[in-house]
Amino acid sequence: MKRYAIPLTGLLCLALSACPQPAPSPTVAPAPPVVTSVTCPDGSDLLTHVQYVQLSVLPQSDSVQPNSVHPNMDFTVAADLTPIDPAIQHDLAAAFAANPAFAKNALCPSSTTPGGVTNPGLDGIFINRAQCVNPINPSDYDPSNCSSMSDTDIAANSWGLRTPLPTSKTYIAISLGLWRCPSGRGYCAPPFAQFYQRLVKALFDKTACGSQKPPCNAADINRPVFQSSTDTSGLSVLATLAHERGHIWWWEQFVQPPGSTPYTPTLISKAAAFCRGVIYPGGNWQGVPVRLPEYRYVEFGQLSQNSPVRDLPALLNSNPAGAAALVDGIYSRGQYPSVLAAYSLDEEFVEAFQWSVLRNAGLAEFTANITGTSRPILHLGHASDGGAEAKLRCFDDLSR
Repeated sequence: MKRYAIPLTGLLCLALSACPQPAPSPTVAPAPPVVTSVTCPDGSDLLTHVQYVQLSVLPQSDSVQPNSVHPNMDFTVAADLTPIDPAIQHDLAAAFAANPAFAKNALCPSSTTPGGVTNPGLDGIFINRAQCVNPINPSDYDPSNCSSMSDTDIAANSWGLRTPLPTSKTYIAISLGLWRCPSGRGYCAPPFAQFYQRLVKALFDKTACGSQKPPCNAADINRPVFQSSTDTSGLSVLATLAHERGHIWWWEQFVQPPGSTPYTPTLISKAAAFCRGVIYPGGNWQGVPVRLPEYRYVEFGQLSQNSPVRDLPALLNSNPAGAAALVDGIYSRGQYPSVLAAYSLDEEFVEAFQWSVLRNAGLAEFTANITGTSRPILHLGHASDGGAEAKLRCFDDLSR
C-alpha cells in the first residue's frame, strides 16, 4: 500500500443531500505497474488471476437476465482476455503488497501447504463492467463509461459470491466505476479517506432513499473523516477486496457444504463457538439467533429489523439531529468498527474482518468528526477500547 502520498484536498462535503461536486483532480499519468510482492502458492503473480467481467447479482429477481446471476446459482464465468489496464494493475499490486499474508492466503487460488493445511482461496478476482459498457463501442473499457453510476451503484456492483456444489466456486468483484475520473476519461481510484467518505454517504443515501434514486428527503449529517498517513488508492482497493472476501468467509465458516441449508441449532452453535463468542455471543446477534440472510445474499445498505440503527431511515428523512445522535452513539460506544457493521449480523462480521486487514496493512490510526465532536473510532492495539477492538483481534491472525 506504500504507493505514494496523495494530498487530501477537495473531500466530499458532509451533507447527505445537495452536495456540490469536488473540484476535479488533476489528471496524472499512472506510474508503470509494480511487480507485486505476493507470489501465489502455484508460483504465479496474483495479478495474473484478475480479469474483467460483466456480471450483476439479482438476489430478489425471479428470472435471471443476461449478464446476471442469483446468489445461490451454479455458474461459470466466461473468460475475458482483455489485459487489465496498467493503472488498475498498479492499485491492485499496491493492495496485494500492503498485506501480502492476507492476499496470499485469502485471494490466491486454493492451495494446500506441505503440512496439509488447506487455504480456501478464490477462483476469480474481477473488475466488474456492469453498468459501464459503451453500447456504441463495447470494446471500450475506459471507466468514463461508468459516468452514470452513483456511488451506491458502484458499491452494489462490487460483490463476493460462493456458488453451490457441485462446482463450489468463489469469486469477488470490484466495480470498474471505482476508477472513474471526475473530469472524464482516465483511471482515478480515490485515495482511502475520500473513498470511505463517499462509501458512507452512499450508505446513508441508500438508507434514506431506499429504492428511490437520490435526491430524496435525506437529512444533513456529518460523516467520519479519516486522517491516515497511508492515504492511497491502493488502500481503497484493499478495503473492497477484504470486505467482499469477508462475505464469502462468513459462508465458509457457517454453511457447509456450499449451497446447503444448515439445521438451525447447528448454525447457532457454530456462530456461538466462532472466536469464543466475540462476534455472536450465545449464537445471537442483537438478541436474535443467527440465521441465513434472506435470498442468501446481503445487499449494500440492507438493514436488519433488529439492528441498533433500525430507526435511521426515518430519522434521516425527518429528524437530522436524531439521526446524527444515533450515528454518533454507534462510534462513541466503541462496540462496532463502523456504522455499516451495525446494520446486520453479516456486516458486523465482514466489517471486523475488513478493518483487521486494513490495520495489519499499516492503517494505524484514524479519527471521526461527527456532529462537531471528534471521537476516536479505533485506537488500534488497545484492549481497553472494548467491543470493536476485541472483534478485530478475532480476525488478526488471518490478516497479518
